[in-house]
Amino acid sequence: MNSMPLKILLVSLLMSLAAFTVQKTGNDAILDRVGEKIRSGMVFEAEMAHQFVDAFTQDTVYSHGRIWVGEKRYKVVTRNQVILVDGEQSTVYNADQNKVILSTYHPEDDDFAPSRFLGNSSGTFVIRGNRQVGPGLVAIDLESTDPFEVIRIARLEIRTSDLVPMEIYAEDQGDNTYSTRFNNGRFIALDDEIFTIDWPGDAEVIDLRSIRPLDYEAI
Repeated sequence: MNSMPLKILLVSLLMSLAAFTVQKTGNDAILDRVGEKIRSGMVFEAEMAHQFVDAFTQDTVYSHGRIWVGEKRYKVVTRNQVILVDGEQSTVYNADQNKVILSTYHPEDDDFAPSRFLGNSSGTFVIRGNRQVGPGLVAIDLESTDPFEVIRIARLEIRTSDLVPMEIYAEDQGDNTYSTRFNNGRFIALDDEIFTIDWPGDAEVIDLRSIRPLDYEAI
């Protein structure tokens, strides 16, 4: 699995964070409260089980891993890959290839950058409704107002007792669907050790930090 499918794993969570800057009342205000946790320095940590369904072929891809999301950085760990975006650098380690790719991080080139959704992006998505879907569980429906946005609609289920996201469903412009279930999710205090990455001493290191993304898309 390459880095783009792993970024896709983040999309549902980060899309939901897009609306967290919108001031609402009642159940809608839960989004603001979750966003405030992230912006105040907390980190969302969870195990994740993700399903992607191709709208045209109906091919289904399942992925499992662990995720950490902060305000300006994120980390995803799966069986064979680790992605770390921290400030100005992106680091991807592929265990199967024993290869590390270092690149300068450009948030404007990352459709799923947390900064896009935790910054001044409240105009990109609007809340279309909310409802109780179980004891202590609220579903928030979001819709994009930007015709160029990757995700068209999303639904986030939040546990109201501790504001932990539990499950997210999203559809993109091609009607492909993404469903992510978070297990053992929690908000933890920021620790710089979370956003670190190690690799074997014999790993091949490819340093692309002096190259813009469009220049190494084929690499």
